[in-house]
Amino acid sequence: SMLKKLSSKCYRCGQPEHRIDFCTQLCYIVLIMTQTLKSSDVRSNWSQLLNKVFKEQTRVIVEKSGIPIAAVISAEDLARLTRLEEERNERFKVIDRMRAAFKDIPDDEIEHQVDKAVAEVRVSKRSTTA
Repeated sequence: SMLKKLSSKCYRCGQPEHRIDFCTQLCYIVLIMTQTLKSSDVRSNWSQLLNKVFKEQTRVIVEKSGIPIAAVISAEDLARLTRLEEERNERFKVIDRMRAAFKDIPDDEIEHQVDKAVAEVRVSKRSTTA
């Protein structure tokens, strides 16, 4: 895929010195065009649309009666989305463990202890920077 090609080496000649910097990669991601099409247009242009999506030239939102009902994205976009969802779920597991560890402590007490700890850290940082 284009993002992978940009981040490792030149997809045409294979030379690593043709790497493109991170900002350029971000611009590439932002510049992928998203089209909104009626489902009838998607049906009649399916093959062309798949080729554009495969080449990462577009993402498609499919509408029926003006309501978004589906999206057509590249396999790499789906893999990226899946990875991000997995990472998010892992982060929430940590929050769930924290919640379970403090389940018997009233919210007010937790807030008081957090405020106290934050104040102590701020005082400590002020004294080390002064």
